[in-house]
Amino acid sequence: MELENNFILERFNPDVLREYDIRGIVNKDLTANTAYSIGRTFGHIVCSKFSEKKIAIGYDGRLTSPSLYDALCAGLLESGANVFSIGLCPTPMAYFAHYHLKTDAAVMVTGSHNPP
Repeated sequence: MELENNFILERFNPDVLREYDIRGIVNKDLTANTAYSIGRTFGHIVCSKFSEKKIAIGYDGRLTSPSLYDALCAGLLESGANVFSIGLCPTPMAYFAHYHLKTDAAVMVTGSHNPP
């Protein structure tokens, strides 16, 4: 997967990092550059701990998800991760892909239970 990268690695608000997810208001707390920075960081962690460096990634149907997904993928790829795109899908598909593709990690870009 090749993506044009116009993103910058940036320091972002650490309050978006939660115990088990990342949350924030799109284009305020979570920008494309934030997603890129998180992708680079998460990708480096996965690459340092796993030899195959495989990460499955999908996104939901919200209008803002594709741009965050593209930025996150760019960061993951630049970190050296092998990205398996599962595209537009429901959240359970990320778990399914992680199991069946035998990836080291899976990421789902979603607004969770919040309205589109």
